[in-house]
Amino acid sequence: MSDDKKERHPDAGIVSFPLGLNAAQGSGGWIPAVMTQDDGSQTLGAARTIADGQPLTPGSSLLLRESDGRFRAVDLDHVGPAKVTSRVYREGYDRIFASSSSDNSVN
Repeated sequence: MSDDKKERHPDAGIVSFPLGLNAAQGSGGWIPAVMTQDDGSQTLGAARTIADGQPLTPGSSLLLRESDGRFRAVDLDHVGPAKVTSRVYREGYDRIFASSSSDNSVN
C-alpha cells in the first residue's frame, strides 16, 4: 500500500505582510498578506483587525503571534459561543440567570 499522506511544509500557515502592518491606512482596514500553504506554495490574501466583541464569520482565520514574532493562521472550525456542559457551569448559569426576582445573591 502506498502512503498518500504528504508532509506538511514547516512554514504552513505562516502569514507575512509584505507592505507592513501599517498598510491598512486608506484601504478600508485591509492589509495585503501572503500565506504559506501546506505544500509550501504561497497565496495572496488580505487581513484586517476587528474590534473586541465583533463577531467572527465562518471561514475566517485567526492570526496568532508566535514567540518568534511571526503570525500563524488558525482556521476557526467553530464560530459561536462556547458549548460548556459541565455541572459547575450549569449550576452557575442557573444561579445567575434564574427567573426568580427575589434571589439577589449574585448582585
